[in-house]
Amino acid sequence: MAIGEPPYLNQNSLKALYLSATNETPTIANPENLSSTFRDYLARTFLAPTPDATQLLQHPFFSIADSLRSLCR
Repeated sequence: MAIGEPPYLNQNSLKALYLSATNETPTIANPENLSSTFRDYLARTFLAPTPDATQLLQHPFFSIADSLRSLCR
């Protein structure tokens, strides 16, 4: 979603789910274009075991991120 589309967008839903579960951590083209705070947040989401939502929402990224309203046009 960091690049504006979900992984495996061109696959059918079941195949995309399978690929997400079985493949390694996805790579992001041009990660240098992302802030260091966001890159750290992404790295934490790929930890095993994955932190729960409460832990992830405490990450500093959310204190500097725009509100959800900014996504509406």
